[in-house]
Parts: sequence; C-alpha cells; structure tokens
Amino acid sequence: MAKYTKQDLYAAYAKHDREGLSKLHEPGTDLDCAVCDEINRITADLEGVSVEELVNSNSMDSSSAEETRYASPQVRMAPHVYKVSIDGNTYLWRVTTQKQWSRLQKQASVDEMTEIPTSEYVKWPVFTPRNSVISLAAFLHSYPKANGPIATLQSYRVTTAGLAARKPGTEDQWIYYDGTNIKEVRRFSEPLQASITRKNKVQIAAPPGSFSLSAGDYLLKLPTGRLLSFTTEEFMALYDIKDSSSWVILSESV
Repeated sequence: MAKYTKQDLYAAYAKHDREGLSKLHEPGTDLDCAVCDEINRITADLEGVSVEELVNSNSMDSSSAEETRYASPQVRMAPHVYKVSIDGNTYLWRVTTQKQWSRLQKQASVDEMTEIPTSEYVKWPVFTPRNSVISLAAFLHSYPKANGPIATLQSYRVTTAGLAARKPGTEDQWIYYDGTNIKEVRRFSEPLQASITRKNKVQIAAPPGSFSLSAGDYLLKLPTGRLLSFTTEEFMALYDIKDSSSWVILSESV
C-alpha cells in the first residue's frame, strides 16, 4: 500500500511553486532541490517504483529529448490549463510538457477535464495564499513556469456581503394602514408604542429607532418580532399575500 496520497503530491507541487523553484527548474528535475526530492519520493511511492528508478527514467527522458526532441514526452508544448476532477476534488491543472500531459491523463479521464480558454484567464479569479484575489492571467504572468495543480476549488461561507434567502417555513405577518385603522395597527405593534401624529401618520417607537407609517404603507412583523415598514410598491415587489378564508354572514335578517 502506498505511503503517500495524491493530495501529498499536489501539496508538494504547490510548495515548489510557492517557493519560486518552478522559475528555476521543472518540478522533480533538480537532484539538489529538497522539494524536488520530496516530489520524486511521493511520485515513486504512488507509481510503485524506487526513487532511483524514477530518477533514472526521468534522466532517460531528458537525454532522449536532446536526441529526438519532438518524440520525447519532455518536449515543451503550448501551456494549457484544465479544470480537473480527481477523487472528488476539483483543481486548476496546468501542463507545459507532453510528459505532464501524459501523467495528467493517467490521473483523470478526459470526461473529468475541461480546458479553460486562454481568453478566459483574465476573468477567472483565484485566491492567493495571502487571501488576496487576482486573476488567473495575473498569477500565470507572475509564475510563467507553474505547472501541475495550481489551484483547488474550496467551498466557504460568505460572511461579508452576498445574497441571502429566508429559511424555509418562515413567514412574516403584515397589516395595511389605510389611514383610519389606528387601533388595529397599535394592537399589531404591541408591545411597542404606536401613536398618531398631526399629519395622520403612525409613529412607532422601536429599539433600533422610531419610524412612521403613512396611509397606504404596510407594517411587517418578522418571525423575530422586529417591525419594518414598506410602501405598497415595495411590499408588492417582495411579498405574495396568502389567501385566507372566513365565515361571512349571508344576511343580518336571519
């Protein structure tokens, strides 16, 4: 059984990029590089070979590249970035050589890979280790030799700004102020105080601050008990009034 996992390999590649080593040499190619040694140890373990066999294989590939440049899996190719799904995780994966492409095909099927067009790089936001947001194009401009898994898709809860939806089963109570039903509005507003003003508005003293209702406004009571006022236009844009039914006397002469 392998000692390492693919996650360990991805982390080692990311470490190679993060420390700026990818600008100096391809991952796993420098025998004097500690991170390359780590990458080779993990790769050898996952492929079921010794580190020596892996290094010798890479050396043969490099030698072959000098002799038959276009036949070698190490030959340079136009870089491509793919959105890749592996073992339930999603990555942005960049390949710059035929060998990298061959390795990627061994780890993910073609159905699990979607190439990102170069024109989309400027529209693709990524978070840096310092939690700042830059475009994929800007990242690749700073790290032109980056390859392998360069980013992973992570889910998180937005805590600063965004869209929110009411929880299922929550409903708001409402009352319409027509300019005459002050008693009903006062009863609806309890325990808060509601008073009529000289301009026939209803003044409601609420903890966050007092507010008033004009004739034609709606007063909303949230499940938390908080009161909010809306104009008719606002209320109709946000709410659907539920139908209700009541027994109605047919005739008072009965």
